[in-house]
This record gives sequence, C-alpha cells and structure tokens, in this order.
Amino acid sequence: MITAFVSLFILPEMLSGREIFDRAPRLGLTIWLLLPMLGLFASFTLLLDLAFGNTGASTFHAFAVFLDNVRMGHPLAGMNFVHVAAFSLVFDGTLMLLLGLVVAALRNHSARLRQRTMIDLVCTKSAIDPAVFVLPHQDAAAYFVPGRGGRIVISDGAMQVMQAEELQAVIAHEMGHKKARHGALLTVLQSMVPFVTFFPAARYCQSEIQSLIEMCADDSAAKKTSALALRAALQKANVFATAPVAALGIGNHVLERRIARAANQTWPIFELPLIALVLTSALNLAATITFS
Repeated sequence: MITAFVSLFILPEMLSGREIFDRAPRLGLTIWLLLPMLGLFASFTLLLDLAFGNTGASTFHAFAVFLDNVRMGHPLAGMNFVHVAAFSLVFDGTLMLLLGLVVAALRNHSARLRQRTMIDLVCTKSAIDPAVFVLPHQDAAAYFVPGRGGRIVISDGAMQVMQAEELQAVIAHEMGHKKARHGALLTVLQSMVPFVTFFPAARYCQSEIQSLIEMCADDSAAKKTSALALRAALQKANVFATAPVAALGIGNHVLERRIARAANQTWPIFELPLIALVLTSALNLAATITFS
C-alpha cells in the first residue's frame, strides 16, 4: 500500500514541473515510466492478496485454487463480498487498460496513416536528405509522423528561415524521435491516462514524458550537429506551427527550458549507471511486493 501511494501520489506531485531531469532526460524518462507502472502493479498485487489471501495460503496458491473453481463452474466458491469486490477491481482495471491500449493504438494508427498518405501525395523528397519530405507551405513547420517507415516533414517556410546547420539540427532532432520509437511510447501513455486521471502519476506523466522525449531528441541532434546549431534552431522554432495530431513537433513542449539547456549542453556520464540502478531497484521492489 505504501509503495502504491508513494508511486501514484507523493512522488508525482513532488517531481512534476521541476527541472531536475533536464540534465539527464533519459533518467527522468525511466523514472516517469516506472512510477505509474510500479504504482499500478503494487495496487493490483494488494487487491489480489485481498481477494485470494483469505485461505491462509500464498496468493499464487489461492489464485490457482480460483482457476480450478472456474474450470469446475464455481468461480466464486469460498469468496465473500470483499474478496469478490477486490477481484472485480483488478479484473476491470486490467480490462480497461488493455482496451485503452487497443483504442489508442487504433486511433493513432488511423491518424498517422492519414498523415503519411497526405505527405506522400503533396510532399517531395528533399535534396538535402532523402529521409526528409518537404511540405510546400510558407508557414514554418517541422515534425515527425511515426508509423511504418515514418515521415520527417519540413515545410518550405522552415527551410527559408533556417541556416544549413540549423536545418541539419532539426532533421537530426526528428531522426532522434524516429530511432527511439517515441511514437510508440506516447501511444502506450495515451492508452493509460484516460482511465486513471485521479492518480497524479497519470495526470502528470504524459506531459512530463512528452517534454523529456523532446530533450532526448535534442541531445541526439546536438551530438550529430552541435549544441550551438541546436540552440539556434530551437530559438527559431517558437514560431513554428503546431504539429498535426499524433505527430511529434520540435517546438511543441517546454521550448524555453530546452533552449536554456542547449546553451550549456553536456551528457552526464552517470546517466546510464543511474538508469541501471533505478531499473534494478524497481525490479527488486516489484519482486518484494509480489512474494511478500
């Protein structure tokens, strides 16, 4: 119960809106992904223990007995109202999350397919980079449409206002989204959020992760070009049009913070070891919750 409360309520409230992960966005991304997963896992484990722990045996053994009862046609044998209610919460919660994932995946697939089809019809491939599609429009815009093959789109307007190095930084930023499969990550988040908005972890998780994946793509761009080129591109991105639905645009999130961090860009050597430490601690905590 303590783990669920801390993961779903306390830590999200403490971490939301702060800049502590701006220097290590991958670490922040890992933590923000783990918080709702660990909180929901702890909550479901607690409810399962309440539903099946009435026999004095382990939860796993009691669940095996429940499955035997299901096969015999008496699934609720030996369970009172509290046990049934706890099991219903776990079953309904799992079903809602799975249905949400399917609905979000279908909705994003449909929106991204329409975008990719339109891009293929109206855009031309860039002479600078064959992976880039040029949108014939005077408004400045740059975004990545996830999906099969993906599409990096830059408008004529954006190409006119950017220098060559700035344009390369924008392309590298969008390529960072493509290689890291950030579109799939956002689909999973969008599937969970509508059903658990009463948890701070869910309310803050999507916006925080969207900001952090933009910073991760910024880091990818700075490594391939330069921090100076990235900063110059971000300073011009504040006039870019908003990216289409289900796409990832360079200027959509926390632009001022990203410009500031690009001014003194560093890649901390402690980030990967800390990610490994956080993952190991989370797995140990999950195992402790499960087998305690």
